[in-house]
Amino acid sequence: MVAPSLAADPPSTRQKRLRRTAEQTRLLILIAASDLFAERGYLGASLGDISERSGVAKSNIFHFYKNKDELWKDAVDYTFNKISALVDVPVLHNFDPTWDLFEGFLREHILTCARFPNYVKIPLMEGSQRSWRTEWLAERHIKPSMIWFERFLAPFVAKGMLPAGKAFELQALLSGGAQLLFSEQALFADALGKDMLGETFAADYAKFVVEVLRKAATTNM
Repeated sequence: MVAPSLAADPPSTRQKRLRRTAEQTRLLILIAASDLFAERGYLGASLGDISERSGVAKSNIFHFYKNKDELWKDAVDYTFNKISALVDVPVLHNFDPTWDLFEGFLREHILTCARFPNYVKIPLMEGSQRSWRTEWLAERHIKPSMIWFERFLAPFVAKGMLPAGKAFELQALLSGGAQLLFSEQALFADALGKDMLGETFAADYAKFVVEVLRKAATTNM
């Protein structure tokens, strides 16, 4: 059901709507759009659905976005930027590469993804078939993320802790498995009886992956 117009609202509701700033309205739209695009994909989520979920009239959505394509791009930017803002690693500065630092980064990254599963779900929804969305997403977010990750790995590679030239494989190993579990967490929670979105799982997963990498590094020395 589309949110009623201001004229149909009682005075108290109308005043609250009038007090809402443009940025607050845009944020409501983005949150609803991010959730629905993660749940249903671009094709399955309509502007009417986003209007109903956000409580913002469809006509008002067009004050911010000329079409659904533009809204999808902004919702994806919003989703990915939340992750970038929360994962703070000194990649642009010199740091001492240690296994403890690596495990801490992996644990926080997994936990952040668990808290914001749309970051995982939107690429999964769109990634199975090539489209203008996969091309845009790859150029806008996936490629820069892989370049950033390779730069983060460089000191560990230089120290002989990780193999060279395997950034993509390591990225898939480090977080790919956890992200799969997040995207299907209800299924695996029923199957395994574990909370895939909690701190315990994030810590255990990070610890296990680092143990595997440490043993591999020791074996290859």
